[in-house]
Amino acid sequence: MKYEFCELADVDLERLIVILGGSENVLMAEDYWHAHDISAILASQQTVGAQPFLLVHQYDGYFTIRLFSPSKTLVEDSVKVMALRRMSEIFGPPE
Repeated sequence: MKYEFCELADVDLERLIVILGGSENVLMAEDYWHAHDISAILASQQTVGAQPFLLVHQYDGYFTIRLFSPSKTLVEDSVKVMALRRMSEIFGPPE
């Protein structure tokens, strides 16, 4: 089975979000992730940020590969969350 990317009208995007469980369950990657051009990476024309994420799908002997890296904001937010969790483990939850 071959998967294609598609453009959605606003109403279709809203419907898809509802099907996926609502906006509280859906992370909109466009705000938090950078999509990279793999051919530009291989040609040393583009660099990849920290913590890259490779999405690979195989079908009929072929691969579809997408490369993403988190935005600086997402990395910083993740570090803050981890630090707060660690502090709660050491000192207990905030009162």
